[in-house]
Amino acid sequence: MNGPAAELHPVEHAWRRIAGGAAPEAVHDLAHKRGAVAVCAIRDADGDDWIAKRTGTHAARLEARLLGDLLPALQVPAPRLLGVVADGAHAWLFFEHLGGARYASSDPAHRRLAAQWIAHLHLASSGGLFLQDLPDRGVAWFEQLLAIACARLADLASGCRQPELRAALQPVVRGAERLREQWPWLTECVHGDSPVLVHGDLLTKNARIVHRTSQAGFAAFDWATTAGRGPAAVDLVQGFGRAVTPDLAAYARERGIAEDAARAMAPAGAAMRLARALDWAADSMEGGSGTALIPALQAYAEELEDLATAARGTRA
Repeated sequence: MNGPAAELHPVEHAWRRIAGGAAPEAVHDLAHKRGAVAVCAIRDADGDDWIAKRTGTHAARLEARLLGDLLPALQVPAPRLLGVVADGAHAWLFFEHLGGARYASSDPAHRRLAAQWIAHLHLASSGGLFLQDLPDRGVAWFEQLLAIACARLADLASGCRQPELRAALQPVVRGAERLREQWPWLTECVHGDSPVLVHGDLLTKNARIVHRTSQAGFAAFDWATTAGRGPAAVDLVQGFGRAVTPDLAAYARERGIAEDAARAMAPAGAAMRLARALDWAADSMEGGSGTALIPALQAYAEELEDLATAARGTRA
């Protein structure tokens, strides 16, 4: 770290700009994207820990606004923002390393804490004028995402020369096409629910159990991908992949709605989450992931079948 500037870790140039020229005490890579460092853990000279994430400039500015302005104003626990440093078409976003304990969707206490946090996020943001300035993450946005992902996966399946991968892709494409046909059912599931600020990507890897007071609490990070103005359902996904699976009874109590209403929204949230997952799968396949995606594709096919069953049961 003390050599020429050209030998500095990619994040250090941005860090020195935001830290008044001071070098970090330590830098550890946490994730790469297409061969470049995407997420780092940084320890500053005072021993404080931070996360640095390199993303598109627009996404970084949105997440900075959420972490630095909107979430504190709504009193929603989230990482503290340090700042943003532009890097051409990309930017480095620096925010607090939450620490705490890993979130476990198998722990009823964790699921209750998640439900209370989500209900507070939705209640506090409902009706806010600021929502109009946030990205649209409504049912129509996810429908468009699903249509594009479906077409991309169909093209990939038709051109796939690996029998195992093609066999995993084909039921996903059929299930995605069926989900597109059933989309009006989703609209009915969330009809009448006013738009709120949604995180949109509440997976266990994006959540921690933290102790900022004498009591444990939930907090989420990674807001850039799907956060915005949308239906509460997208944050209520149950059991899909690594979803946090909030306790719906606790959510309903905190938000002051009937538990049946919360349960009716959850399948719609799963469908929207699947649209995002299929878009990710198409990205990954086009990036060369290939057969490594087979387990995920098989899980998506099962989830799509479960959603089709839920839709049939609701309409019966």
